[in-house]
This record gives sequence, structure tokens and C-alpha cells, in this order.
Amino acid sequence: MEPPGRDKVRDLQSLLARTLRISIQDGRSFVGTFACVDREKNIVLSSTEEYPRPAPDSTDGPRFIGLIMVPWRWVVQVELEVNSDDLQASYLDDEYT
Repeated sequence: MEPPGRDKVRDLQSLLARTLRISIQDGRSFVGTFACVDREKNIVLSSTEEYPRPAPDSTDGPRFIGLIMVPWRWVVQVELEVNSDDLQASYLDDEYT
């Protein structure tokens, strides 16, 4: 029998090196490569871009940040970013396995 929480660990491991979008309380979001999470559930992303909160008259685009640690208490939403290459690979895997 596996220790409790083992499925959760596997779920997190499956996200390693995948692109995540993390939205935080002040309206900003960060898109980067999932690197790790600590005991307090703070999330570390690498190669991260920050997207400012949407403003009606803003023309600001994303800015490159690099490595970032997002405190869990700030997190509103975490999403897996899926690009067309991921979808194509998934389709091919399903079709030929």
C-alpha cells in the first residue's frame, strides 16, 4: 500500500517542466515553466513572463522576469498552458497506442 498523498505527489511530478499560468490576487498573472513547490505550497516558475492586470487604456505587454517564487497565499488560480504542439503530440499518442 502506498503512503497517503502519493497520488498528489505524482500529480505534481507530472507538471514538472510544463508551462503554468498562475493568477494572483492583485490581477496579475505569471506564465512560466513549473520548477518546484515547497512545503508551504509556494510555487517556483522559471523563464517566467509577468502579465499586468488588464486595464482599459493599457498597451503594456508581458515583461520577462525569469525565476520567480509565488507565495501560495497570493494564488487565485493555476492553469496548465497547452499549446498546439502539446495537443498534436497528445492526439498522436492516443491514435497510435
